[in-house]
Formats: sequence, C-alpha cells, structure tokens
Amino acid sequence: MPTSGFGFFIQKLSVYTFFAHLSIWEQLDVPPSIEEVQKAIKQMSAGKAPGKDGIPTEVYKALNGKTLQAFHIVLTSIWEEEDMPPELRDASIVVLYKNKGSRAACDNYRGISLLSTAGKILARVILSRLLSSVSEQNLPESQCGFRPDHSTIDMVFTVRQMQGKCLEQNPSLYIVFIDLTKAVNTVNRDALWVILSKLGCPAKFVKLIQLFHVDMTGEVLSGGETSDRFNISNAVKQGCVLAPVLFNLFFTQVLQHAVMDLDLGVYIKYLLAGSLFDLRRLTAKTKTTERLILEALFTDGCALMAHQENHLQTIVDRFSTATKLFGLTTASAKQRCCSNLHQEANEPAVHYNRQHAAF
Repeated sequence: MPTSGFGFFIQKLSVYTFFAHLSIWEQLDVPPSIEEVQKAIKQMSAGKAPGKDGIPTEVYKALNGKTLQAFHIVLTSIWEEEDMPPELRDASIVVLYKNKGSRAACDNYRGISLLSTAGKILARVILSRLLSSVSEQNLPESQCGFRPDHSTIDMVFTVRQMQGKCLEQNPSLYIVFIDLTKAVNTVNRDALWVILSKLGCPAKFVKLIQLFHVDMTGEVLSGGETSDRFNISNAVKQGCVLAPVLFNLFFTQVLQHAVMDLDLGVYIKYLLAGSLFDLRRLTAKTKTTERLILEALFTDGCALMAHQENHLQTIVDRFSTATKLFGLTTASAKQRCCSNLHQEANEPAVHYNRQHAAF
C-alpha cells in the first residue's frame, strides 16, 4: 500500500481517528464451495457481451460434472494463491453515445467495460459473501441504492412523507439535494482497502478484492481497431458487480464521518402499538420512540434535512469537508435546496463549500 500522498494521508486518519475496528468475519477467507460457484453461474445473465477471451456466459451455464469441477479448481487456485490472471482482471472498453448533446463532446459518451465472464463469476462469489456479512451489518437503513430488496423509490417516499407531515403539523423543514460527480469513478482505492479492513473484512478477503483492481489495465475498441493498453489506477472496477457495493460501503463511511457526534436533523416520534390513527397516543411520555432522520441516500447522491436553516448549513459544511477529505466531488449544477415555508418567505440560503451562491 502506498506510503505517500493522499492514500497514506487517508489511511493514517482512518486508522487513528475515523472508525472503530469491527470484529473480523473469518469465514470470508474460506475458499468457495462448488455450490457457491454454481449459484454464481446461475445468477449470470445470458446474452451479454463477453470479455477479450470471447467466452460467453452460456458456455459456463453449460458446465456440469467434471467440467464444473475443473472450473471450480481454477477459481479455488486463484483464491488460495491470491494470484489472478490478467485475462480475468483487465477490461476492453467500448464507447457509446448517450443520445444527448453534441457528438463532439467527450462527456456525452459512456464507456462500457467488457469483462471476462470467469472473472465475473468469481466476483459474484465474493459479492454474495460481502452482502450477507459486512454490507448487511454496516449499511444504514437510509441507503437504498444498489441493494437487494431495496429501491431508491423507498427514499423518494420517505422524503415526500417528511414534507407532507411537516406541512400538516407546521414545523419548518429544509432539505438540500446533493449529487456526486462520477461517484463510482472517484473512489480512492487506498482509502477503500482501509475501510474494508475496518469493517471486518479479513486481510485475505481484502486482497482478493484488490486482485480485481491492482495492476488493472484497459484497452479501447473503436472502429475495428484496438488502442494500446493503459493502467487503470483509481476508482472501483467499472462493470464489475462488486463496484456498487464497494461504493456504498465507502460512501457510508464518508457520511458517518460527516455526521459524527452531530444531533441535528429532523426528529420524528412514532408508536408501534395501538391504533395507527389515534394521534393522542403520541402525546404519551412512555411507549413512544423518537428517532433522528438526517439523510436519505440515493444511488450516487443524497438528501440532507433539518428543521432549521442554520442546522442544515452545519450539516452541509460537515458533508462538504468529509467528501473533500475522501476525494469525492459534487455536481454543483445538480444541487438544490428547498423548504416548506410559504412562498413569500425568503429562499433558503444554504451554501456548499461556503463559496457557491445559494442553492
């Protein structure tokens, strides 16, 4: 791991001040069983473009008996020896026009990484273990992006309910919507490895995830020609099933650092017993629960909320500092702030980085 520059800085801060070291999930180190490999193959979608080796998903779905055992031995060897062939790690990239804007602008094109199917299967084995352990234990209820059995629609519903209830009961509500710029592509790998270790991933398991990233190269396919290979040294691996979950874990720690020891936000009181429509029961001093709602997390952005404008400004300042520290950037053109105050009231003047005009 690098010992200079941003990676070293974030590593040292993480070790000494940011996060407590959680219990190690030792079972994550155990080599995959043949049943896990079979399950991963079944989860693969047919009809997808293969990587440079040209072997499609359908070939692996046809494996059985001794051929499946042989493939399992290959994956087990990679796991135990912690050595991945470049063919399973590297990417071939094709560029697609987004069908909007000028074709002369690079930002209007999207790069699609074509990856080895065998590497995708191994990644799915790792993903399955990650989802049932570290991810399940550490992702907050407010994170609904890139999660099984969750949807960002849940967070849209939550925000709408917050707005509706505040309009009904008349407390003020301020919400700022912040979008991250190329979120998955700006994750700092050195910081990510530290975070995974802190969240309880054993060293071997972290190493296996690193094998998909360290020394990775790419080539661009265009017009029947292939570019020279180039190093891909930052961000999580585009097109890999691990990327969204790794980003979620990374962003969750950024947010936790931002709101650490902060008791600002929106407090809601609720009752799990009794009639749903008997509001008098909420005045009781017992049997009711109060909870702080500060954020709603979407795919690559979030909504931060508070009852008071100055409280929201404090939250935004802390979030701005944390994203800078971890190397993330925000899309200022997509940031919005709103409140439930009457239209004649002043517009909320919440600033990001204390340099921008009001949202």
